[in-house]
Formats: sequence, structure tokens, C-alpha cells
Amino acid sequence: MKNFKKCNFKLMADDLLQYLQRLNYQKQTINSHRYRLHHLQKLLPDGATTEINYETWKFLVDKITENKKPMVCNLYKKNLLFTLNSMFQYHVTGSIESHSKVSLNALLEKDKFLPEIKSYLKHLQQNLKYKDHTVLEHRTHLLKFQEFLYSNNFKINSLTSSEIFEFVNSTIGYSEQTRYRLLGCLRAFLKYLYNINTISTNLAYFVPTIKLKESKKLPSVYSEKEIQALLETVNLASSTGKRDYTIMLLVTKLGIRASDIANLKFSNILWEKNEISFIQYKTSESLMLPLLPEIGNAIINYIKHGRPESNSNYIFLQARPKFLPLSSGAVTSIFENKRLKGGIFNEIGRKHGPHAYRYSLVNELMDKEIPFPIIKQILGHKKNESTMLYTSINLKQLQKCALSVSPLPNDWSLYKEGGLK
Repeated sequence: MKNFKKCNFKLMADDLLQYLQRLNYQKQTINSHRYRLHHLQKLLPDGATTEINYETWKFLVDKITENKKPMVCNLYKKNLLFTLNSMFQYHVTGSIESHSKVSLNALLEKDKFLPEIKSYLKHLQQNLKYKDHTVLEHRTHLLKFQEFLYSNNFKINSLTSSEIFEFVNSTIGYSEQTRYRLLGCLRAFLKYLYNINTISTNLAYFVPTIKLKESKKLPSVYSEKEIQALLETVNLASSTGKRDYTIMLLVTKLGIRASDIANLKFSNILWEKNEISFIQYKTSESLMLPLLPEIGNAIINYIKHGRPESNSNYIFLQARPKFLPLSSGAVTSIFENKRLKGGIFNEIGRKHGPHAYRYSLVNELMDKEIPFPIIKQILGHKKNESTMLYTSINLKQLQKCALSVSPLPNDWSLYKEGGLK
């Protein structure tokens, strides 16, 4: 972002708005950017005529992120940062590659993160081959630890158990799940620092282990009738509807994970064999599933009549200009949007994401007495234990495993205090 051409704020702002109009962004979206650009302009010392360069960008970021009450809402801060970043990105590259709202964490990573944390994240990605979403989770949690160090003027190479205990105590207000993950990331980071001799004591031993309470709730499952009701909420006359319907079939009929659907490419559809073959994102294991006629027809209908024109190898694309591949989060949101639109499945505590439909598929297969090894293969599991978690929901099949109990004798004289004679 340092290759700026000389330009003032007004010209850059106008360029961004014209670009969004050319891409047919909704009027409401463009007006939201226009409002935020006006806000950003008021933060500059010379307003619209301020010359834009890297220092100006830094100045605006600092203004947005400083802790003042007039800024009020964190969501609005993120929106301001998104508009600011979009304006500069378009000015430098001529396009906007990132359409999602940029988190403060991601936007300021290069300038904000300590060298030790950056080195650790690189280690996770390059040496341990962690998935991107796992690295992002470590980065997010370690940012909290870094902010704690900054606010107390602590240095990483001089950390002691006292500082670790103090940080752990500062996390008490977080939920049990968040603390469990946060402290787990911190423990791994401290172990890394010890292994590379940045700290002389392995402070990971001073980070307590949070034991999560076991959930006693059974997973949410849906009947075939309920799933059909959900599918009927889709408007198949629209391009987006054709895409969403195909995705929902892949989840409900084959149990494919959201991450794998987002990563599906044309090369994964083996038309001549009527199969879908791909490497699972979660396990890195290959999986081959039958291309059911209903799903094959839906894919063809989407490609021919719903998919935007694009050179992308990914099958499922966003419906808005730039037409980038869908993320796994977008796949998940499709189910929630259709549920809300149809006004169905509103029971409190019942889960509505794609994973619930993997459970539902297993429930259906067990009702049809499909052998366990085949169910395991469909789910793409390596271990029997993983599949057993899914099969525990089928009460009909579990009842068949119940042991018969002999009837009690009617003659009470057989009993004495403490048991039978």
C-alpha cells in the first residue's frame, strides 16, 4: 500500500464511488460508502484537499482506532476501516479484491504484531502446515495477549510467571469456550518461545488447563419432511436460488461439509463415472461420493442458467460483481437465510447449520439399516469413533441394542434385607 500516486482525498473518494457504480453495487451499499467517506474526510486536517499518501492512511487508521467515546460502535469502526482500505486498494491496484469487511486484526497485522508473534504464525503455517482458519484463530487470540503486554509495558523476553498469572486472571470475563481456546493458543505460543530460546523458562506450564463441561445435548436432526420443507423455500427461478438449491442438496443428500462445498471445482465432478471426488479440507483425505441424478441435474441447471460468467475453476460463486468463490461461511449462512425466510425450525436450542444435516443424513441411513462401514465412508471419517458420535442419535437403532431383563419373581419371601437369599 506504499505505491501511492499523488492525489487528494476527494478525487480518491469519487473514484471509489464511480468504481462501485460501474460494478452495479446496490444503491444502499454505495450510499453507505459515501457516508463513511464523508466521515473520513472530516477527520483529515485539510478535509477533501488533503494529499493522500501512506502517512495519511496511517493517520486515519489511528484516528479510527483510538479509544474515544464519540466513535461509539466497534462495528462502525470496522466499516470505516473497510471503506478506507477499499479506497486505497482501488487507488493502488485498480480493483477491490476483498469484499468482506476487513477486521482490525487483519488490516493492521504487518504494522501491529510483535516479531515473535509473526514468527510463530509463520511457523504454524509453514512448518506445522496448519490450516488458514487455525492460524487465524491463533493470531486473533495472541493479539489479545499482545495488547495486554502493551498496556502493561511488559516485554516478551523478560516475561515471568507473575505476568502470565495476571493475564490469565484478566480473561475471567470471557466465556468458557473462548478462555479454553485463548489459553490453549497462549500455551502453545509460550512453548514455542521456550524452544527457540526467547524465554529461559517454559512458561507454558503456568497456563492453567480449562476443562470444558461435556455437552449432554443430543445433536439436532431433521426428518425428511422437514428437509423437504426447507428445500421448498428456495426460489429456483433466480440465479442465486439455483446455486443455493444445489448446495443444499449436496449437504442434505451427501453430507458434504461446508468447507468442501466451497472448495469444489469442475475437476471434482467426474461426469463419465457419475462421481464426486475431492480432498477433504478438514482431514486432507480423499473422498469419493456418488453423483446422484438429482444433484447432477441441479449442478447443470446452475452452471447453464445461474452461474455468472467467470474463468474461475470453482463451481460456486458469489452473486455480486467480481464473482469470487463462496466461502464456507457463506455456505453456512445459506441454510440460516432460507430457514428465516421460510419461518421454519424456530425451536430454541435447535441447531440449523449444515452440520446438523450431516447428522440428519446419518439418522436416515441408519433407519434404512445401511451398514456402519458405508456410513463411515460417506462421512469421510478415518476413525470409527468419529462416526460413532453421529450414530448415537438414532434411538430406533439403539433400542435394538438394549439387553432383555428377566422379570422379577412374584414370591417376596425370596427377598431378604440386602438382596436375594
